[in-house]
Amino acid sequence: MLKSPAQFATSKGPSAFVQPIAFAGCFGWLHAARHDLARRTGVVIVPGVGRDARCGHKPLRILAEQLADLGFPVLRYDHPGQGDSLPLAEGDEALEAWTRGVAQAAQALRAQAGVDEVVLVGLRLGATLAALAQAQAAGLVLLAPIILGRRWLRELKVAAAVGGTGGLEGAATIEAEGLSLAPDTAARISGLDLTAVHATAPQVLMITPSDAADLLGQHLKSLGADVVASDFPAYDLLFEDAHSNQPPTEVFDRVAAWLDARFPTRGAPARPAEPRESELSGTSFVERAVRFGPDLAGVICEPTDGGRVRRAAILCNTGGDPR
Repeated sequence: MLKSPAQFATSKGPSAFVQPIAFAGCFGWLHAARHDLARRTGVVIVPGVGRDARCGHKPLRILAEQLADLGFPVLRYDHPGQGDSLPLAEGDEALEAWTRGVAQAAQALRAQAGVDEVVLVGLRLGATLAALAQAQAAGLVLLAPIILGRRWLRELKVAAAVGGTGGLEGAATIEAEGLSLAPDTAARISGLDLTAVHATAPQVLMITPSDAADLLGQHLKSLGADVVASDFPAYDLLFEDAHSNQPPTEVFDRVAAWLDARFPTRGAPARPAEPRESELSGTSFVERAVRFGPDLAGVICEPTDGGRVRRAAILCNTGGDPR
């Protein structure tokens, strides 16, 4: 039986209530905080893109559940044009839309959960977007951030060449492992350098396998941030194929401990949450989250032309790969 959004809940305990949410053309999941430990700080999880997003999909859900158990309302979402979010509007440049989406996600969390402040937790390019957007964040958690965009693009081009998907030097569009970057987006990413940002959140946790992060840490400290930096154990295991990769439990424990220590204020939201909209509408369709069976979830897409639907198609994911 298909369940309505209000019926979305798991059987893991008082903190396991999960609500589908739509905002600014983006689809996401709002993890309610454990009621008896509710805090006035919320967390937005900013995913990577392409293969990084696929590998991080389930681990970041596990992190969201862990933080909700500590009393933090958590929103995880798909970037504009990625995952279950709507395609980019005509003329929209992807990097600008993704960065804008971080701020929109923070705004949605404030509105829906009634929190006083937001911490952004980003993975790979998601960490970079969080550092760029900031969205008046009280804190940043940067998990293996892409510090120099041109180096990341080189990684994509090598992966594309090995996989035979294009993206060789001089190609107009970079296509690698399901990610397609238009020339204008690739050019903007190539110019990214986090050591040149002009502002940052007051509290920063940076967990990275790269020695180059030392320069970023020093730069953020020069901007007045309290920066805690550490290595990234089990980094390679996280970025194995999505059907076999492992969540970095030690890293997630560090994130949880840092948030617990830096943002301890507890209390119920200042006001009740507003009604949550979980539908996304396109030019000729509407999509909404559904749950069915003992513990299965999906997205149903229906035409809006008013005609009677006689046929349907089911699109299944492959193994542990969410897309």
